[in-house]
Amino acid sequence: MLVRSAIAVRMFDTHEVLIPAHKLVGVPGVHVDETASSVTYYHILFDRHEIVTAEGAPSESLYTGSEALKSIGQDARSEIFEIFPELGDPDHIPTAARPIPTSGKRARHMIHRHVKNDRPLIDHA
Repeated sequence: MLVRSAIAVRMFDTHEVLIPAHKLVGVPGVHVDETASSVTYYHILFDRHEIVTAEGAPSESLYTGSEALKSIGQDARSEIFEIFPELGDPDHIPTAARPIPTSGKRARHMIHRHVKNDRPLIDHA
């Protein structure tokens, strides 16, 4: 999920960063729907990693890093490699649409600062 804020600037030297959605659980208004009986994931893949809006929230298309591709079933992975053969190259490193913090601890700390200071995850200014 995209976070755009002055806190992101102070912590990561960039106005926008991508944070895994599960790290946002507990932020006011963000929770796990315990009543849902199932979940369907839709992965959107473009020629490059993109910011997309899902349910009114800025999120991201499928990031084609090796770890993300491991989470996709073999049939889907084969189809992706047929369309985008370069993604099957073990040396391929995709370019992220926005910076992705490499430290989960720092990402959690950034979210904690937003909650503690009652700051929105998306500054519209």
